[in-house]
Amino acid sequence: GFASGSLDADAYSVRLFVARGLEVLVAQSYSKNLGLYAERIGAINVVCSSSDAAT
Repeated sequence: GFASGSLDADAYSVRLFVARGLEVLVAQSYSKNLGLYAERIGAINVVCSSSDAAT
């Protein structure tokens, strides 16, 4: 919702890639959100095609 104002619109490309069976890495930075300006807060989300690929 921060880029376009719509969570669904912002997540569209990630959902499209996952729906097509692609493995994706999604990096998110929270350093400018939630008032965490002085911190290096983030997350990386990994979507694998199978549980074997995840290990």
